Amino acid sequence: MDLLEPMVIFAKVAEKGAMTAAADALGVSKSLVSKKINYLEAQLQTRLLVRTTRALQLTEEGTRFLEHCRRLTEVAEQAKESVAEQQGQVTGLLRISAPVTFGQVHMQSLVRAFCRQFPDVQIELYLENQKINLVAKNIDIVVRISHDLPPDHIALPLTTMREIIVTTPDYVARHGVPQTPAELSQHHCLIYLNPKPLTCWWFQKDGAVSEVKVRGCFATNYHSTLLQALFDGGGIARLPSYAVETHLAAGRLVPLLTDYQMPTFPVVLLYAPGTVVPARIRRFARFAQGWFKRQPNAHC
Repeated sequence: MDLLEPMVIFAKVAEKGAMTAAADALGVSKSLVSKKINYLEAQLQTRLLVRTTRALQLTEEGTRFLEHCRRLTEVAEQAKESVAEQQGQVTGLLRISAPVTFGQVHMQSLVRAFCRQFPDVQIELYLENQKINLVAKNIDIVVRISHDLPPDHIALPLTTMREIIVTTPDYVARHGVPQTPAELSQHHCLIYLNPKPLTCWWFQKDGAVSEVKVRGCFATNYHSTLLQALFDGGGIARLPSYAVETHLAAGRLVPLLTDYQMPTFPVVLLYAPGTVVPARIRRFARFAQGWFKRQPNAHC
């Protein structure tokens, strides 16, 4: 009785919650997935899934059987990873998600460096600002800039992100330089959407923390669009250092309120825990940590 392949497919269907998503993850057709599930139910003479127009649900028997399928797939994956590592092989497809601007500035160089060392790993890099569910989106690794991290994931620190208040020399010439955070209320500020407008800006000086409510008529969820608005004479913006450092060095932007400290955020690499973590995920995680430590601007 050949149940191994149907059991693997059943475990993936249960994980994804849909046959189409399972088929995409396995790289097979939906019809093959359906055929294997039907074969499995016929061999076991029991119903494992309840099919509705909107979703799939496990039956009581299916829930119990799933545990056996998961153990089987974990053992098989562990054996495969063990042999590959003994042979010095790191292969497979690695799907990575990262914030747009951070990905454009840092992740492209990091990924290229990793691929030079591990040419048998294929990487798909998705740049997106919204939070995603790794399992649901079939993503292996997520880079997140936040203090709010999911407790059920492995989180490895990469670097830190600090924010800077910037504007253009032309804006300073026309409107002057704010000397205190409170004076920002008299200026036109460009607002970042994350996803709600970030209109409360925090500052710290000599141990004292102040919160300033800023205003402006333009908001966007892309740092590159905020930068363009700045260069168009739009006003003052709060941006990550990695988004503005080259413009500051070239004199296209100037920093403001440099006597005050802005909030910093950890940049972390997240992946889902499991009995078996593929070698490509573990190798990339270690490689990324080492890569950021070697960068001259290790703290972004």
